[in-house]
Amino acid sequence: MASRVKRYTGTSIYESLAERLRVGIREGHYAPGQLIGSEHELSRRENISRMTVRKASEVLIAEGLLERRPGKGLYVKSCSKNSGVRTVQVVGNMLWPTSLEMARGVQSAVKDEKMHIQIYDAHGDVELDMALVESLPRTQAEGAVIIALHHPRFTEMICRLHMTRFPLVLLDQRMHDIESVLGHIGQLPRGVSRG
Repeated sequence: MASRVKRYTGTSIYESLAERLRVGIREGHYAPGQLIGSEHELSRRENISRMTVRKASEVLIAEGLLERRPGKGLYVKSCSKNSGVRTVQVVGNMLWPTSLEMARGVQSAVKDEKMHIQIYDAHGDVELDMALVESLPRTQAEGAVIIALHHPRFTEMICRLHMTRFPLVLLDQRMHDIESVLGHIGQLPRGVSRG
């Protein structure tokens, strides 16, 4: 069976699969609560590796569009807009103990608030973390806590995200690297302080 994923578009295969599923969900081709399939089934159906399906599903799970049910597969997530619960994503390399500590601190700080914290862990895959940060404005999250990723494209990506006015808090021990670039384009994002 030929793959339905466009392989030569300049985007990675997992990004193409994620975009196709995202569009299918948003256009109603998949209903809330509907089984999309297991990673194994999707990899066989799409003629791609299971790891590629895993990367695509991780992005969509982080965006709040899919949920993984162990032993069953990937389902379209039901969203209740009327719950009054705000969703905030925490993105960072959770293999770094400091990131994990910061993420737990965010969870602890809002435990009594009407706020759902989604901690996203790409298991050390910086490219997947970067893809998630770039997709934040398209997610159901109302903001994000981003733990700096030490990657050459990270500062540029944060500047682009800042220009979309997506609410974010940026945490890092080396803030001066990002602050100097953001200082050239105007105000620092909300939650970023000098010092």
